[in-house]
Amino acid sequence: MEDAATFVDHPLRYEEGDEGRKKGEANGADGAVVGASGGRKNGLENIHALACEGSWKLALEKCIDFLQVQVDEREMMAGNCYYALALFKTRRYNDCLATMEDVQKAIGVNNDRELSMDMPFLMHLMKALCAFYLENFSLAEELLHNLFFFTRDRSLTGGLDDADFAGDHTVLPSASTDASLDMQANQETRKTLWGMRASLVCRLLSNVYLSRKRYTLALHWINLMVQTADCEALSLSLAVQVLLSIGEVEEASALLDDLRESLKEDTCDPSGHEDQDDLISTCEGLVKFALEDYKGASRCFAAYMHKHKNDPIAANNLAVCHMYGQELSIATQILEESTQQGLASQLGETSVLNLCSMYELSTLSAMEKKKSLRRWIISNGPDDFDLAATKVVFPTT
Repeated sequence: MEDAATFVDHPLRYEEGDEGRKKGEANGADGAVVGASGGRKNGLENIHALACEGSWKLALEKCIDFLQVQVDEREMMAGNCYYALALFKTRRYNDCLATMEDVQKAIGVNNDRELSMDMPFLMHLMKALCAFYLENFSLAEELLHNLFFFTRDRSLTGGLDDADFAGDHTVLPSASTDASLDMQANQETRKTLWGMRASLVCRLLSNVYLSRKRYTLALHWINLMVQTADCEALSLSLAVQVLLSIGEVEEASALLDDLRESLKEDTCDPSGHEDQDDLISTCEGLVKFALEDYKGASRCFAAYMHKHKNDPIAANNLAVCHMYGQELSIATQILEESTQQGLASQLGETSVLNLCSMYELSTLSAMEKKKSLRRWIISNGPDDFDLAATKVVFPTT
């Protein structure tokens, strides 16, 4: 599920594939990760570092080494969480589900739909997303619904009545093996933490429904974000994007005016990477693009990129604006610079797909350029990158 701010016209979309590929030997057995022989805490920290750089296949191997060592309960759960996450990121969804089922049985949870505080929040989230990617949509929706009410209830109480093992609120589990964040934090901190988790589940549910063209339900869950996270501006910005997705440009423009008023009143502090100016720039750019004001949209995304120079979504949006404005060379240059200068672990498949499509439109040597880009991604990109985005098709024998 891509961020709603990433937009690509339908002719540029591609069918997802899962081509096999071999990571460059630079990430091989160079001894950088200690694994079983280098100490338990150091092992977790190094697995965390591999995960952050997108080396999921190597992280998977090191998780196996780590879990073969006798570790305490918390370290074992953290190791299993990284192992399941590495399986998920390499698209081994059935194996990921099987791993989490084994963890559930080990902690005495026999009901597949039961939520346990002894299991990290990230694992509950991955269960639902695995169901979604395996196209079991009814199960994915049920699990996300249950997880929302689970997290929302704890955002009201702080979860102090439970033995919270859920870890921190970041995308990756914590590399630290102490329980300082959840076990020693005060009640208000814990309420905020669980509120952020509930808000994340709301956003995922809205994306699930948006991807299945169930727009009313997508808006419903976006509205729930206001009640859960007390962040009206972020909710309004997401609603603008949903309305644009269904072609309701006038309604989206009116809602954008409401967003501006909300920010003038300073009623909330948007979480994540977007501050108030970022919310306005992004939504204004999307609305102008929908109105075919490509130069105006370009200015909005350029303003955002001035503050976030290596943001792959903003670079993609800015490039698409220039492409539709018949400035193909500028669009290509933006995506090439974004690919070369940004973090390899944050390489976006949509941006690569668009760049390859621009090569096809602009040069007779498109295939060579696409193959060169593919080789670079194989050597430098994250293990979970879908190489089908390079649009390089090999003949079958």
